[in-house]
Amino acid sequence: MHTHLPEFLVVTYQILIALLAGVLPACVWLYFWLTEDEHPEPRMRLFRTFAAGVGAAVASVFLEYGVSYLVQYLTGQPSFLAPNADGSITLGFIPILVLVIWVAIEEVTKFLAARNVALTSPDDDEPVDPLIYMITAALGFAAMENTLYIVSTILQSGITDGLLSANLRFMGATLAHTISSGTLGAFMSFSFYKSRRARVFYIALGLVAATALHALFNLAIIKADRNIIGPFGLVWVCVIILIYVFDRVKKLRKG
Repeated sequence: MHTHLPEFLVVTYQILIALLAGVLPACVWLYFWLTEDEHPEPRMRLFRTFAAGVGAAVASVFLEYGVSYLVQYLTGQPSFLAPNADGSITLGFIPILVLVIWVAIEEVTKFLAARNVALTSPDDDEPVDPLIYMITAALGFAAMENTLYIVSTILQSGITDGLLSANLRFMGATLAHTISSGTLGAFMSFSFYKSRRARVFYIALGLVAATALHALFNLAIIKADRNIIGPFGLVWVCVIILIYVFDRVKKLRKG
């Protein structure tokens, strides 16, 4: 005799699994980066920054789909990277343009999340702080993005595929967000003791660099199809560079 659970319980269980699979990897990476900080930031400030990153992810979803439908309406061409019958994806000007705009939206919303909660607060008082807060906001963003993606995968293909997606996103998308926002954070850190005008310039330059890196990773994943060794290798090289930059930032002194 088989016992069938009510549908709402099954869906609730699947969503909880997706939530854990989406949030835990981000928390693991957050713990790693926070241990690199010699003067830990206030926990409540970090929590609020992480939560702001979660909110930025939700806002980005609406903005990105709005841009896609607007571009499709104005151009009359598909603006989504839809797979072909054989599973491959054909890259065209319009889809690539939309992808870059999507990435720019994500980088700006992550920056605004960190800025509004932490980067204008008294706790942002040493060069390493912008790097810490940008990475924290990025991991909050990644946690929500991962959860939404894994929920969709579980509901469509089951828990096994969902957990496999979680593992891949732990290695890929989560790190991509960390690297891109960490890049912007590094620009802000190196301009920490400079004039206000210089800091604004560094932020603008950092946003461009973060967007370029993130877009490059996304395009590499698309072009690689099922061979993800190359894109993931690129991400890990960037992680090593970011760790080195982190150590350099910690040694910055005024004067």
